[in-house]
Amino acid sequence: MHDQSLRAGRAATALSEAARSLAKRSSATGAGALHDPNGTHVAPPGASPRRSSRSRLPKTSRGPTSWRIWLTCFACISTLIGFTITPARSPPQKTTSASIALSERMEIRSPGRTPSPVRKLTRRRVTASNSPKVMRDRWSGLSMKTLSRRSRACSSSRVFGSVYAVESGPLAIVSLRFPGRDTAPGAPTPSSGRPRVTTRMLSRGGRYTSSAVVVTSAEDLVPDDLTERLRASGALPCGRATAVHAGERRTTILSVIVPLRVTYSPDAPAEAPTRLLLKATRGGLDASLASVGEREVAFYRQAAPLMPEGPFPHCYDAEFASGRFHLLLEDLSETHVILTEWPLPPSVEACERIVDTWAAFHAFWWRHPSLGREVGTFLDDAALVKTASEYRERYGRFAEALGDRLWPAARAIYARVLDAWERLFTPARLYATCTLAHGDAHVWNLLYPRNGAPSGIRLIDWDGWRVGRATSDLAYMMAVHWYPERRARLEAPLLERYHAGLVGHGVTDYGLDRLWEDYRLSVIGQLATPVWQQTHGLHTAIWWPHLHRILAAVDDLGCAALLP
Repeated sequence: MHDQSLRAGRAATALSEAARSLAKRSSATGAGALHDPNGTHVAPPGASPRRSSRSRLPKTSRGPTSWRIWLTCFACISTLIGFTITPARSPPQKTTSASIALSERMEIRSPGRTPSPVRKLTRRRVTASNSPKVMRDRWSGLSMKTLSRRSRACSSSRVFGSVYAVESGPLAIVSLRFPGRDTAPGAPTPSSGRPRVTTRMLSRGGRYTSSAVVVTSAEDLVPDDLTERLRASGALPCGRATAVHAGERRTTILSVIVPLRVTYSPDAPAEAPTRLLLKATRGGLDASLASVGEREVAFYRQAAPLMPEGPFPHCYDAEFASGRFHLLLEDLSETHVILTEWPLPPSVEACERIVDTWAAFHAFWWRHPSLGREVGTFLDDAALVKTASEYRERYGRFAEALGDRLWPAARAIYARVLDAWERLFTPARLYATCTLAHGDAHVWNLLYPRNGAPSGIRLIDWDGWRVGRATSDLAYMMAVHWYPERRARLEAPLLERYHAGLVGHGVTDYGLDRLWEDYRLSVIGQLATPVWQQTHGLHTAIWWPHLHRILAAVDDLGCAALLP
């Protein structure tokens, strides 16, 4: 606090002295106009008392100032409070937007074309060692307020002086682009000449930053655009992408995945990512599934930055808008592989490593203070009632579509579960031992390290994550996807290994008996899986085996005894 007060005092003194000095120099024009120490205009002896309009300082909302005063004051203050101005290392691009990256997870972007009074700043780069908030004002300039929290931030491109926008809420960027001579020939510009404003979201911890525009295909990701996205994520602090080569396009149930190979300018860091994956919305996707991309983007915005060494791919860019999304992920194909060809289950050794990975992941998020606040949502009674109502409606369509192929014993189990649903799944029971659950944790939603690879398993496809029971992921992996013989052989040993992993990672007050009870409740919950899959239009080859296996698990584990 003493250091900040001293800096503030020095800044105020410098501001006052600079204002007075420049006010005197700017008024000494024409007839030798003078200024007294208070800044009042005084006519020289023998001159007309009428003031010269050229020497009068313009009025603004901040009082009598000029742009020269503000620029000089800004330079003085920036030097005192920790800003430095250094020359940019790369030449200006035809289409660009400048940035000041702020440590409070904010970034303000200004247009590439600037009003003439402040063009002297266009060939400068600003590096901030304090954390300012940049606020919008009616004049084209900056008003900065230094926060008490000191942290490091750096800009990645040139700073342009024009109107800066305010975003007082968390995790926001405002980008303004003006049409002008700096725009590439033939590029579309707004007919009104007004700036086009877009918003970016930044995650905590600097791990993730999203872009302002959703990428719909690899052709949209030109080198300049990729450079800007990598720059914003911190993966490309200097240099630029010079070429982006798209590989073979692969279409999945919910998305399209395209590998990208990137080359950089010589001044780019050696660790800049050269292999990326673009994951984007698949065309023709059912409207009811449009939100899955939004959930995966939310995972990389909210959860991933809080677990920097988490078992999932690094995300460099993510965005969702108007039902479309994209992710720019690291390509791990050189070091990892899909474990088996669907639906072949993995070996026992691989299953043990997978269970160990889930134990470490779930233990990290076990009753984590951010759950239900910054990460995910706790469903209240009303939300759970709504979910139950939708489940019943979908089951009605499911049962009607199957007819006599849904045998009487299966119908009886579903009837009991639906009757007891609100009593089984209450907020108190769901969130007593809550963690972050994947929601689609079959073994083909992970990348297994190749032989000799030093890194561990990487969990992928986070479009179904939620706050809930950890055992829901285990029940989905084993009870939904394994036949009874395999479960009878591996289920109990793997659950015991998983419990030991939780305890080893610091989970307390959670015994093995409680784990088994939660696992059986999760098996009951997984009865909804084939219902949702069939009513969302997934292929019969997916949900029909799931129906038989989950009903067998309910019977084998005596889950009916848990029904009220």
